[in-house]
Amino acid sequence: MTKRFKFRENLMVFLYSLFLITLTADSLLASGLNPVSVTLTSSRNPSTYGSSVTFTATVGAIIIKPLGVQPLTEAPPTGTVTFYNGGTQIGTGRLYNTSTTLTISTLAAGTNSITAYYGGDSNYAPSTSSPLTQAVNQAVLTVTANNASRTYGAANPTFTASYSGFLNGDTQSVLSGSPSLTTTATSSSAAGTYTITAAQGTLSAANYSFTFVNGTLTVNQAVLTVTANNASMAYGSALPSFSYTITGFVNGDTSAVVSGTAAETTTATSTSPPGTYPITFSTEALTAANYTFTYVNGTLTITIAAQTITFNSLPNVTYGVTPITLAATASSGLTVSYTASGPATVSGSTLTITGAGTVTVTASQTGNADYAAATPVPQSFTVYQAPLTITASSGTMTYGGTVPTITPSYSEFVNGDTPASLTTPPTCSTTATSSSNVGTYPTSCSGAVDSNYTIAYTNGSVTISPYISSLSSGQGIPGTVLTISGGGFGASQGTSAVTLNGVTPGVVSWSNTGITVQVPMLVPGTVPVVVTVDGIASNSYDFVVSSGFTCQ
Repeated sequence: MTKRFKFRENLMVFLYSLFLITLTADSLLASGLNPVSVTLTSSRNPSTYGSSVTFTATVGAIIIKPLGVQPLTEAPPTGTVTFYNGGTQIGTGRLYNTSTTLTISTLAAGTNSITAYYGGDSNYAPSTSSPLTQAVNQAVLTVTANNASRTYGAANPTFTASYSGFLNGDTQSVLSGSPSLTTTATSSSAAGTYTITAAQGTLSAANYSFTFVNGTLTVNQAVLTVTANNASMAYGSALPSFSYTITGFVNGDTSAVVSGTAAETTTATSTSPPGTYPITFSTEALTAANYTFTYVNGTLTITIAAQTITFNSLPNVTYGVTPITLAATASSGLTVSYTASGPATVSGSTLTITGAGTVTVTASQTGNADYAAATPVPQSFTVYQAPLTITASSGTMTYGGTVPTITPSYSEFVNGDTPASLTTPPTCSTTATSSSNVGTYPTSCSGAVDSNYTIAYTNGSVTISPYISSLSSGQGIPGTVLTISGGGFGASQGTSAVTLNGVTPGVVSWSNTGITVQVPMLVPGTVPVVVTVDGIASNSYDFVVSSGFTCQ
């Protein structure tokens, strides 16, 4: 029943088309042009996007001979055929033996409606083919997850993909969305390789379907830095113990994940001069599953050694002391030098006292390439003043005579000092004058000044004695009255006395300038006459005692 209906439907279409062709032919014949039919075929249907498909358009003349009418011409059609995809021109071709072709690879994936339009010539009228439905399948793009790498403990990188299989000059700009690129690895995953799985995600393209190729994520071992810790030591001391520090742990790892050994060494010894020396690794055998190791040298700094000075206290001394030998020592064994302040000088290790006061001696050691300068050690002590006694000179004078000059004498200067060394010399004097009575009068000195001496004074004395200037007679017998002239005898005798050869005569009279006596019994001869006033004897004056006796 269905087949009979289909046949009847096709027959009706054919008869209607024939009717139209007859009407068109009649119209064309009336215009002087022969009608044509255009047929269109495809070399491949369906085709694939980017693959060539050839369309062939054939233009056939329709020769209609109505009764009694000759055909207009029997020459084949010539001219150009234009190909369309829907309403868009996709190419042209000139007829050759009534057909032409168009080869194209740019048809979009999907259903394309292709028609061929013959533009006619001088003998044939234009005509359009029936639409040809050309199916175009999507081409296949290969989406490959690009291999990637990262270090253990780091976050996964952003994964990328590469695309292959673009056609017709297409680029990634024809794509929308993005593929899904995932891995099972996390930042805490151990070093190794992991699959980067590629899937469609939101990726799409009008003319392409997709196939996916996985990539590989390589998790590389992280790098641990093993750094020799810097160290220091003083010149001459023993080498310190060396240590190292490991840095770069990730994911909360600690040195517990490290096994193996690392040993350090240096070229320095305890006798190496001050300077810097490398601390290197003599053994580099540390291991860890997720780490590699890099070793960084350290530095051993040998500093100049410290030294100390032993300088015992110095005793107090008195000015005039002999030079002092200083005996400070340095722990380095280097020579100690000295400076002095105050009344002293120093040469080498010999200290010479130059005055009284406070002396400070500082012992120093300036160091050398191996030893730092020592802290100077000062020692202070007191230089006491030396004792100096100044004694006023003593002298004698006769009554009424010239007062002697009073001069100082010294006991005793030191260090080669002389009276000229005194800052201020002393002044000396006496209470005696030329008019003073017979007696003993003190002499004294004072006013001397010198910072190096403690000065003491000792007085002297001036003795004023009576004097005999003449005798009334140079000789006489016992009993003779003798007058002794002079001065300083005193107004009265008092305790004073006259002696002739030690014998006291009888005094007749006594005055300050004269004494009258009676010559005592004496053995004839020359005897000394002496007047003693207050125990002070005058000069001796000779008198000759003659034989005989005078009774008074």
